[in-house]
Formats: sequence, C-alpha cells, structure tokens
Amino acid sequence: MSFSISSASSVAGLTPSRTSATRPIDGLPADKLMSALTASDREIVYQATGRRVDESSNIVSMFAVEIALDRQSGYLSAGQEISPAYLQLMATKYAGDEYSQSFGVAIGNALSYLAEQAPRTGIDVTA
Repeated sequence: MSFSISSASSVAGLTPSRTSATRPIDGLPADKLMSALTASDREIVYQATGRRVDESSNIVSMFAVEIALDRQSGYLSAGQEISPAYLQLMATKYAGDEYSQSFGVAIGNALSYLAEQAPRTGIDVTA
C-alpha cells in the first residue's frame, strides 16, 4: 500500500495508488496512518510544513507520510524522538531535485525547529 500524490506538489492524498512500497505497512489502513505519529512527531510536522495532522487528515505532506511509515514499520521505535540524525538521513534519501518541494523545505524547517528547542530540552542538534 502506498499513497497517491495530489495536484499540490508537497502533499499526498491518503488513498492507495501503487502496488510497491519501500516498507511493509500491512494492517494499517491508509486513513489511519497518521495515528502512528506521536504528539512530538505531529508538532515537528506542523513546524516543518505549517499543517496540523491527525487521524482524520485526508491530505498530508509527504514529510508526514514518511515519518508515519517509519513509525509504523518500527524504523522509528516507540519512545524514540525524531532527531537531527534521522532528518539528515531523510535529507540524504530525498536529495534529488524531484523531492525538493516535498522534503527539502520541510526537513530544513524541522532541523531549525529542533535547534530552537535544544537549549530548553537539552537535545544535541549537532549529532
């Protein structure tokens, strides 16, 4: 199961469209994928994209979809916060020009947000 891209270049409609996926996501309906996000994930998505997401969101950014898929697959385990290292790996994975609208700005915004939070939370954003 995967998602179709809407006419806006940086959002995806939560409807199955392709048969191939990079991670197994069986057992979680497309309309419930956002339930895999933690409260912290949702705040990072908001800070990165300017859009709030929840279980009832029908259109979400590809950035949010990627994080939700990583949560659902276990790549981001329960209790593991999104880190600058995770975002850097995502930036490397989606470094091509074709991904700049969907991921480039969002990843930069997310990294800036984590850097702003670091003095208050003790997060090391240089890792």
